[in-house]
Amino acid sequence: KIDLTLLPMYRTHDTDNLHPNLALTLQLKENYLRDIPAAKHIILTHPECPEVPNGIWNDVLASNYVNLDRVFSGHYSLDGDPGDIKRIGDFEVISGGSKPDKHIRDKGDWGGAWDTYSEAVAFAYPHREPELRSYGKYINGLFSSLPTAPSRVINYDCAVRTRLAHGNRYLLTEVAKFNDLYTLHFIAPGLGGSTPRATSKTPRSGGRSNDICRRFNEGKCSADPCRYRHRCFSCG
Repeated sequence: KIDLTLLPMYRTHDTDNLHPNLALTLQLKENYLRDIPAAKHIILTHPECPEVPNGIWNDVLASNYVNLDRVFSGHYSLDGDPGDIKRIGDFEVISGGSKPDKHIRDKGDWGGAWDTYSEAVAFAYPHREPELRSYGKYINGLFSSLPTAPSRVINYDCAVRTRLAHGNRYLLTEVAKFNDLYTLHFIAPGLGGSTPRATSKTPRSGGRSNDICRRFNEGKCSADPCRYRHRCFSCG
């Protein structure tokens, strides 16, 4: 067996400085990871087990990233559970398609998949239910603010949840910790779809421009007066 006392990360393992919800999440995650097949067996035989694709439970229990396209596809699948994992003795056999056959394209698609996914996560991690609900409202607000660019919101959500899966020190509701992702998907020009035009060049006419000031959105514009409009890219 591994001598835990020799592991440097074990000697410095301290959850006292973590948010209580993060500490509880790590405690449950550690317990699930000891035997995910056994934990999944208990969940799938529970009378109140959420109606989600069986194939996502391993990732839900391990707090891994879950592609909501898989949840969305599973809801409309006519071929059983895509990507379902069946255990035969010491082996796991993956059945069904490896790629989702349907993809989330707008607010309605995302909201339905998110509700289903959230139900699964809250079943395994009940204390996260308020966090999931609050984050869902936040993303739906972004969809409403950017009705012509749903792909940006979808990609931003994927990026946020990927970072969450890669680290153990984030809550979905701590949006300030994802400011760089927000900038990448909503402010940086030319990324992720159409955005209001922005420029730092001087208008050829020498007068005022209707373009939005990129440097203003980056917090760097010192021009007084500025030739470009000082408006937020996201909300105007």
